[in-house]
Amino acid sequence: MGGRAAMLAAGTFPDRIAAAGIFHAGGLATDQPESPHLLAKKIRAKLYIAIAAIDQWFSDQERERLRKALEDAGVQFTMEVYPEVGHGFCVPGLPVYNEAASERHWKELLRLLAEALPAGAQTAAVV
Repeated sequence: MGGRAAMLAAGTFPDRIAAAGIFHAGGLATDQPESPHLLAKKIRAKLYIAIAAIDQWFSDQERERLRKALEDAGVQFTMEVYPEVGHGFCVPGLPVYNEAASERHWKELLRLLAEALPAGAQTAAVV
């Protein structure tokens, strides 16, 4: 779905989205009027945001703008930088694919779903 779409969904459908894993963080906290970070006050989902250390689509300034918006809104979130990987690191077949970071992203996603969703719902959410 992409990180931007996942965050937009969490802010647009707060009664339907319990968790969102965001692993490709571009465009989450821009100067645009439709920027996803502007929906932070509506988000009730638990978020896990993984940021590639080498990402031309997600600046340090954007990261801090996103962090502040989520903190100010009281959103439950974890934001981590994955060192030495580029945007798209968990997609097999891309030149930036990184197996270790991809395995970590799956582990973190499954942990997020286990924490945020009722027992048994995790399988349906990952499909």
